Amino acid sequence: MGARGAGAGRPGGRDLATVEDLITKYPDTFVPLRLDVIDRAGDFAAVAQAARHFGRLDVVVDNAGYGRFGMVASSGRSSRPMCSGHCG
Repeated sequence: MGARGAGAGRPGGRDLATVEDLITKYPDTFVPLRLDVIDRAGDFAAVAQAARHFGRLDVVVDNAGYGRFGMVASSGRSSRPMCSGHCG
């Protein structure tokens, strides 16, 4: 059957736009998903959507990441959503 995959990106982010070539090249084996790592229910819904699309999932990889340079404590309110989503 070959490899099939799903890619997730933040709503309103550029993430899904960067995989447009995969969507075009592999329309039957690649499905794009919208995902916000802070929304736990949405995370489970995205995985369920991929499972429905493919009939089953053999492997799920969480590769969410965020980079920030400097001390989080001194960066103000802008770091709070990142810490809530990745540290909590």
